[in-house]
Amino acid sequence: MTLIDFLSLDELSRKKVIREAAYVASRQEGELDIILYKIEHFYVEAYFNNHTKTFERIKPFKTRKRLWLYFDVRLN
Repeated sequence: MTLIDFLSLDELSRKKVIREAAYVASRQEGELDIILYKIEHFYVEAYFNNHTKTFERIKPFKTRKRLWLYFDVRLN
């Protein structure tokens, strides 16, 4: 699956793909757990609200620059 394929899916289908994706790491931001997944050649951040127990946002990205948020290292 490519990033463009993923973006063309509806929200329910995106969530299904994420459930089958490879977990990479997670971090917290306030009441949100931000869970990082790897899907073939791109990453997805799933923003999960602990208070409401729902996903608030799904943010796919291709660049590795955001990974420092999870691993505290700078990638070029």
